[in-house]
This record gives sequence, structure tokens and C-alpha cells, in this order.
Amino acid sequence: MAMNLNRLVTAGFEAAGKWYLSKDLLELDLQPAMATQRDVLYAFAVDGALVYVGKTTLSLRDRMQRYKTPAKNSDNGGSTNIKNNNNILVALRNGKEVKIFILRIPGQHRHGEFLISVAAGLETNLIAELAPPWNGRRPIVRPIPNSSTTTKHAHHSRTEQRLTKVDFQVALGNALDDAVLNGLAHLDIRSGTLHTKVGGYPGLGHSMPTCCNVMYSSMKPGDEVREAPPKGRGANLVVRYKFPR
Repeated sequence: MAMNLNRLVTAGFEAAGKWYLSKDLLELDLQPAMATQRDVLYAFAVDGALVYVGKTTLSLRDRMQRYKTPAKNSDNGGSTNIKNNNNILVALRNGKEVKIFILRIPGQHRHGEFLISVAAGLETNLIAELAPPWNGRRPIVRPIPNSSTTTKHAHHSRTEQRLTKVDFQVALGNALDDAVLNGLAHLDIRSGTLHTKVGGYPGLGHSMPTCCNVMYSSMKPGDEVREAPPKGRGANLVVRYKFPR
């Protein structure tokens, strides 16, 4: 969302360049002073809305080149390059503006005998907090097969791993970012629909209270609860999120 990009700029991210099309081929325009920067966090924004956050130890030019001309297979991280190459092309072909921002920070700090990467930790926190849609979501929920051979203890859980608030933050962020990109003035989110999209609902071992808590905590001034279950946290919670945020 545009507000998420504003938060990055406030935190020190700088405009570094943009993507564009030339005869329907992907091209890159980087500021010379930024192109050679190494050990940076970078972000992509589509029409002012944050869509991706990443980090690199390569020069910015070399890292962007891998998005411009990705490998033909998904080995050695190629899947991310292929996916974002396609995302950028789709946005540009739809008349969107795709800009690049970077944050220049020290690569590592020493804590005793250990080296700590500030960029790696910050990248993880930004993705969890801002949920850029191109970063995607972890597919962690897999239903246990329904079988007559299932053990008598299977009813305790229908998922192999309990959902966390980050899973719902990412899914909600994706939905809000899509609404911004589609020019909506507001978006109504129902908790049951959101949880079903993430997975694990309906079914035993669901995380509906966590889903609802994320919906409430993501509200900004101007947002409103359109419908609420008797206890405040259930499948029929509906929140209207308004834009800009």
C-alpha cells in the first residue's frame, strides 16, 4: 500500500530507479550513484504501492539484472527472479509505474564472536509487518487425509502446523494491496473468508481468534467494523478498510 511505501521512505529508503518497457522488453533505469551500491535492502513499488522487499550482497545493478533476464529454471533462487520478472512485466503492460527504492545500511555487526546481518533481520521484519504481495505467503497448512485408518488421536489437529498471526497479516496485506492497485475506495473483509483463503478453516484446529485479532489490529483511523459476532471473534466479523491508508 502507499502508506507502507511512505513508512519505508520515512525509515530511510531512497528512490533508486525504475523499470520500463522498450518494444515490450523489460528495461532498467538506475541512478548511477545507486547502481553500484552493495549490501542493501531494496523495494519495488507499483503506482506508489509497496509490492516487494528484498536484500542483496551484489551490486544493485547486478541484482536487478537477474530480474531483467532470469534463468530459465528455478534452481539456485531462480524462481524468485522468474516470478518477479513476470510481475514487473504484467504491471508495466497494464500501464503501471514500477519504481525501485533502496536502503543503504551496514552489512554486518559483531556480537561477541558472532556476525549479525542487519539487512537480513530487517528484511524479515519488514515482510512480516508490511506483507508486500509479491513476497508471497508460506503454504504451511496441509489437511490430514480422511481415512478409515486414521489413528484415534487424529482429531486433535487438522493441520500439521498451527497458523500464526503473520500468516493472516500477509493474506490481509495482499488483499488490501490488490484493492489499492484496483483503485477501490474501501474493501470489506470477512474473517471466515480470510481464514478460508489462508487455510485450515472450516475444520478442527482452526485459528479464528488469531485471524480476528489481526483484522482488528490492522484497523486504521476511518476503518469500521461492519458486522461482529456476539463475542467479537468469529467467522462473521466484517471490517471495512478504507483507502488511502
